[in-house]
Amino acid sequence: MIQLNETQIDALKEICNIGMSKSAKQLSALLNTHIEISIPEINLYDINTVCNYNFFPTDVVLAYVYQTFSGEINGRAVLIFQREQTTVLTQSVIGAAPKLSEKEIRACEREAMIEIGNIIITSCMCAIVNMLSCDIKLIVPTYSESKIASLIESQVKEIDALSKDVIFIETKLEASGQNIAGKLMIIMTKKSIDQLYAQLETLLKG
Repeated sequence: MIQLNETQIDALKEICNIGMSKSAKQLSALLNTHIEISIPEINLYDINTVCNYNFFPTDVVLAYVYQTFSGEINGRAVLIFQREQTTVLTQSVIGAAPKLSEKEIRACEREAMIEIGNIIITSCMCAIVNMLSCDIKLIVPTYSESKIASLIESQVKEIDALSKDVIFIETKLEASGQNIAGKLMIIMTKKSIDQLYAQLETLLKG
């Protein structure tokens, strides 16, 4: 497993914060409320650590949006929130709609979360690939709900040749006066992780 030192992590955090700043502006317009997004922490974990460590309670249902990317680097990005927090994120959109049934509200929340996830993932990945000076293609985002163990298992099984290393980005989102804690997992192939590491080294050497 590749180990990033503090300087490399700080550089990656700065790059990702650029992407998050752009996504916050887009989300503010989409949700018609002021949004701020910051990244308190970035770490590189083994996939088994993510599955076994208590990043989320094991019995809590999570709502997540994921996108596969391919090209010069390959992998998948997964944006995760606790299910109950998604209502806070989408209430600006739902509140403007006429009276809806519970089923219709859930459908609206799903579509809103797909759009929110697409904005955050795309902005962050664009910042990373700009740093790497490479091109990628992001597929259409998908929304799902499950507990953490099932989430990890499904993501790793669906993509061949993924590394055991996961870039784990703590995401702090402030909306409507409330703080919402999310996680952005970026799971890449071993070759892509090595490329990211090498480019960080090049940038830091100036």
